[in-house]
Amino acid sequence: MDQVVLVALQKYLKDLVDTSTISPGVHRFDETLTFHISGSLLRSPNELYTPTTSIPLLETVAVLLERMGVLRDSSSQLLVEVMSEAIALKESGSVALAERLKDINAAMARVREVTGALPKKEREGKTKVDATVELVPVPAPVVTK
Repeated sequence: MDQVVLVALQKYLKDLVDTSTISPGVHRFDETLTFHISGSLLRSPNELYTPTTSIPLLETVAVLLERMGVLRDSSSQLLVEVMSEAIALKESGSVALAERLKDINAAMARVREVTGALPKKEREGKTKVDATVELVPVPAPVVTK
């Protein structure tokens, strides 16, 4: 089967599958399916992105504190304070964060400026599928004597 058809079928079926309806355990199956699939697949080009979710927090803090030199102790204390504050703000919700940071847009712009300086990574472009899949009935085998 062609890779384009396999990707289209996989993306089409992904929206139909609900694994929560299957109980834990081993489920055996043996089924022959015949289907017809038609449609189109659009594959966008790969794109560059800033990998903010893959920044290792503890390692980053350790390197930062190591580089702080004479300011290491006061920076460590400040870091504990702001981490505790951030945890409390997260538990209080985004309204509390907005109140704490009077100009949240300016604060987020500073964050984007810092993370924007990170090296970019490449990820696969998005794939969009517009397809229909129909099961084709298989005629029952004819038994002759």
